[in-house]
Amino acid sequence: MNPVDIVFKSALIVDGSGKRPFVSDLAVSGSRIAAIAPKIDTPAKRVIQAKGWILSPGFIDMHGHTDHYFCIDPQSSSKISQGVTTEVCGNCGYSPFLLTGHFKKHFQNELKAYGLKEDWKNLASFSQLVTSLKPAMNWMTLVGSGTLRLAAMNHENRTPNSDELKWMKHKLEKAMDEGAVGLSSGLIYTPGCFAKTDELVTLAKIVSKKNGIYATHMRSEGDHLLESVRESIRISRQAKLPLEISHLKTAGEKNWGKIDSLFELLEKSILKGDDITWDRYPYAASFTSLDTYLPKHLFNGGDLQAVIKLQKPALRKKYIQFLDNIGSRFSLTLIANLPGKSNQQWIGRTLAECALLSKKSIGTFVIDLLCEEKMQVNVIFFSMSEENMDRILLHPKSMIGSDASARSRNGKTFLPVVHPRTYGTFPKFLKRYVFGKNPLLSLEEAIYKMTGFPAQRLGLKKRGLIDKNFYADLVLFNPKTLKDRASFQKPTLDSTGIKMVLVNGKIVLDEGKETNAGPGIFIRHGES
Repeated sequence: MNPVDIVFKSALIVDGSGKRPFVSDLAVSGSRIAAIAPKIDTPAKRVIQAKGWILSPGFIDMHGHTDHYFCIDPQSSSKISQGVTTEVCGNCGYSPFLLTGHFKKHFQNELKAYGLKEDWKNLASFSQLVTSLKPAMNWMTLVGSGTLRLAAMNHENRTPNSDELKWMKHKLEKAMDEGAVGLSSGLIYTPGCFAKTDELVTLAKIVSKKNGIYATHMRSEGDHLLESVRESIRISRQAKLPLEISHLKTAGEKNWGKIDSLFELLEKSILKGDDITWDRYPYAASFTSLDTYLPKHLFNGGDLQAVIKLQKPALRKKYIQFLDNIGSRFSLTLIANLPGKSNQQWIGRTLAECALLSKKSIGTFVIDLLCEEKMQVNVIFFSMSEENMDRILLHPKSMIGSDASARSRNGKTFLPVVHPRTYGTFPKFLKRYVFGKNPLLSLEEAIYKMTGFPAQRLGLKKRGLIDKNFYADLVLFNPKTLKDRASFQKPTLDSTGIKMVLVNGKIVLDEGKETNAGPGIFIRHGES
């Protein structure tokens, strides 16, 4: 064998297939795994003594939101530090690369806030831009149905006319041809929530022809959970394409008891031949927009129209009363971030605490804050059952997704209050289910959920497994010291125990420190 770049000696290899681990040497040459053998004596630029350490494929984040943050922080610190080597972007109906029409007008302010220039119009030009910035990790993307709708018809609560639908279908097909892996929907967000089932079926059929998938943030994850699952299955079935349910959960204590009915519905559908999987993060709290508690019809016309409507005394009184009546359901909700400087004192506090300090009812505080911040308030909802979370994550059809964007440690994308999943999802999953006091999964089963299984789902032919000639996306970690440190009190702490991360054969994390290498690529659907 010719000289190689790296040789790992005596590592415990968990290959991502679900098979039992084995001790072996492994050689990396260029971007690929060159050899796997009990003993490799080939000359190497670097030899790593890995006895007692676990070597696995790089973790695949099945549900991420880095998207345009690649253009701001291509190093993706919070993802690399937990072993993520590939992320699926474009989730929850949002994809930033269709920078045209009404979406362009809507998105301009955020671009300007980060100092980004409008250098792309489609996936082809966006992926070229990200590639030129040399990202640390690989990425794939879905096409957001909400973005398509916003670009074509703004925030209007109506059925698209024939020209608008034709335009959306054309842009979707073009994006699929440019490498997108499928379609996503965010049916609790505007304008995605205005789309009827038939509209989504029509778009999903375009994706089906390109062998893509449909990933959905459903219309409800709580009160109307089962109805929303049925709608998702109907879309998948009628369009004849695989279904990926995003961050599956039973939100709200009164809905925790639906878990048995949920699995009965899913498993019966799977037995009938429906191709269904889901992703989830290992936390019992979610992170989303505070305005999701308000009725969707308020947002016909967009956020600013909603603010104008809520200035009217009768409507204001109505929705303050509505929120006060359900205040106990979200009084523990934590304010994570908001744009306005005048309200920064509320960040990191619960809504109950904010209401008390401001001498307002919860409903009054929420309406006032949303109007002042033009609806741009992100919060952490504590509304889930850990027992249900375990059942969802342990199911054979479940994969791991952080539901987070990559964040820098001290750059433009850093935020002091984020969901701890941003920095801890993958180590936490391993620590809780494999290395905890009462293990619930074998090491090989857990690694499969984070590597081989999502790779198979995404059609990746040369990633997600440790095998000869596969791309060297690798994570080396210590099972004894692996630990997520990010908490709701201190959410930006990096995990411990991850020694090294390779992306396409290049070291991006070395002894826990970033190397600033930029070997990540855009992985087009159908390529590996």
